Amino acid sequence: MTKPQNIKPPSWWRSRFLVLDDLLGELNQEIKQAEAKDDKPLLRKLSIEIATHRQGRIPDRMRNGKNIEGLIDEKFQSRYPDVHGQVEARKADIVDVPLSFSEITKYNTWFEMNPDRVAGTEVITTSRNFPIQIKTKRSDIDRVLKVILNLKEDTINLLLLKSKSLKLKLSLAQLEI
Repeated sequence: MTKPQNIKPPSWWRSRFLVLDDLLGELNQEIKQAEAKDDKPLLRKLSIEIATHRQGRIPDRMRNGKNIEGLIDEKFQSRYPDVHGQVEARKADIVDVPLSFSEITKYNTWFEMNPDRVAGTEVITTSRNFPIQIKTKRSDIDRVLKVILNLKEDTINLLLLKSKSLKLKLSLAQLEI
């Protein structure tokens, strides 16, 4: 099994949690302001942003310093000019012990730590419950299975032949009935 070359220590992931928590707090403040104004289109946009943010995605406007309307937002640009720089800056104060299960499952961390095990590409949707989907093809699934199971080409061909023979046996059994 091959591991990605850029393995990050647990302190890096914990500092990422802190930065993402801060960004989530900023989004929650914006939600409260939009609710006070009763701005339903803005509330819809912000709720989708929060849903994707909870999956570990930093909204593009927070990455490039622009607000939802595409205008430069000095507050975000000055506070979060470089999210990855913020993560690196906070890393020094955090202990490097292994991540717990709840930490690994927070903010899509497992998928970020193991990109070679994701069979497909992540696509952001407008769903509040499932804001990120994986769009995949058969070739992506085969690639991931080869990595996980450490399969060689001969083993894969043998498995395919066995599956075809089982399908034929099943179809023959159905004909006999």
